[in-house]
Amino acid sequence: MNLFKTEVINNHITRIISVTGESMFLVKGKKEAVLIDTGTGIGSLRDFVSTMNDKPLKVILTHGH
Repeated sequence: MNLFKTEVINNHITRIISVTGESMFLVKGKKEAVLIDTGTGIGSLRDFVSTMNDKPLKVILTHGH
């Protein structure tokens, strides 16, 4: 069962939606990427994001669940 799905916003931004409905955003720049929010911890978001990104990754948390 896939716990995440994606929606491409543009060439640099991908929305990641968890199985429970939380939205996270992967923003890819030229040298690094940023993941905005991390959901509730269901499944391996790290493994999922690594399939879409090979650059150094920073995480920004805007709130907690």
